[in-house]
Amino acid sequence: MAKESQPSTESESYAALKVELKVGTETFMQDGHTLELTLQDFWKWALSDLVVNTSRGVLAEYVVAMALGITDTGLRKEWASIDLTTLNGTTVEVKTSAYWQSWGQEKRSAINFGIRPTREVIEGTAKYRKEAKRHADVYVFCLLDHEVKVKLNPLDLDQWGFYVLPTYVLDQEFPLDNSKSTGTISRSKLKKLEPRQASYGELNAYVELAAQEQKERMGNDKVVNSDS
Repeated sequence: MAKESQPSTESESYAALKVELKVGTETFMQDGHTLELTLQDFWKWALSDLVVNTSRGVLAEYVVAMALGITDTGLRKEWASIDLTTLNGTTVEVKTSAYWQSWGQEKRSAINFGIRPTREVIEGTAKYRKEAKRHADVYVFCLLDHEVKVKLNPLDLDQWGFYVLPTYVLDQEFPLDNSKSTGTISRSKLKKLEPRQASYGELNAYVELAAQEQKERMGNDKVVNSDS
């Protein structure tokens, strides 16, 4: 058996792992021998429930990436400060909610989306920056919006609704340095902020429009600050 290479420096020992794209045929191993079960078997076991909150959140990110045409531009990073980056550099935060859960319910769940500012991980360290902020240019709120629970299918893109908002609107309504800032926003409160409501097919164009608004707003703020 070939001798495994060792990191040449201590910093290399602790560097971020280079995650490679998996295809599902990779096998489990024991004592140097491959087993019958594959990574795809694990995926089926772990991720077949697409309605549960954790899986639905990742799926919503992928659905938005599909709409933006960026599913082949890189792998998802769990620890990243933003969820997606478009081909022209627009950064996107994806949030999701749904009326239904996998488990039994007495009533439909209330619709709330997370909007809490977060602290960014400093690249190459396990430390966070001091300032908490909303890092993306645009927020996309994804609602699995289907009335009949037994017919719920998160893979049916017609069952999703999307709300697109430039981030500055959230920062105005929920200032980062104000006690008014909150961790969640209800659907009714979100609608009062007048987001663009989109179908899957409209999502790409609406994200670009929101990104342009964000860019113009941030440019205007810089001008005001330089004049004051």
